[in-house]
Amino acid sequence: MCLVHLRPAPVAGRMLGELHATLRDYPGELPVDGPVSDLRQVFDLLERHEVVPVGEVDGWRAELAELVVAIEGLPGQALHGDAHP
Repeated sequence: MCLVHLRPAPVAGRMLGELHATLRDYPGELPVDGPVSDLRQVFDLLERHEVVPVGEVDGWRAELAELVVAIEGLPGQALHGDAHP
C-alpha cells in the first residue's frame, strides 16, 4: 500500500503538489492522449452495455473531439494519475 493512502487528506494534497512540482521537468515522453483515451473506452463501454440512451454517447464523443482540437499543442506535464488519498 502506498504511504500516501495512510495520510490525512491535507497532507496527501500537499505531497501530491510536491510530486507534481517535481514532475514538472520530467524529461521522458508523455502519452499523447492520456485521459482522452480513457474517456473513449468509457464511452465504448456505456454504449456497448446500453447504459445511456442511444445517441447520447455520440454527442459526448463529438464534444470530446472539439476539446481535443481546442487543447492541441498546449504544453503538457506528467502528473500522478490517482489523486485521492
